[in-house]
Amino acid sequence: MGNLPTKIDAAIDARMAKMQDTQKAMMLRQREIQMAMQMAKARDNYKWFLSFAGTVSTLCVIGYYKLRRPTPLIPILPLGFLTAFQYDMAYGTKLHRIRTEADNLIATHYGMFKLPQNRMVSEEEYWKLIGVERPRE
Repeated sequence: MGNLPTKIDAAIDARMAKMQDTQKAMMLRQREIQMAMQMAKARDNYKWFLSFAGTVSTLCVIGYYKLRRPTPLIPILPLGFLTAFQYDMAYGTKLHRIRTEADNLIATHYGMFKLPQNRMVSEEEYWKLIGVERPRE
């Protein structure tokens, strides 16, 4: 009968570990859903901005032909850069470059991302949870 508390403790520990794994999986799934929503929003914003930029560019060209001065063409240049930025964010590799830079920052500037002293997880557990090898200080 002396083994009963040990078996119960082991069962409780196993159940808690399973619950933690389930919570982590749910958290990661929620993160994926949020990222997908942000990407969908960026793509929708790009379509709207492209329509706006196309309309303004057309009006600028019409203004150029009516006034016979290049001044109305000036807004086309910044609109071109903004459209390229929106496209890169929605369909290009901008998010990949941002993620790569973030990984680089975590790896090279460890001190910027230290957790506060009164925390719920230890540093070792933190690095294990995020799946990155702990950088050397």
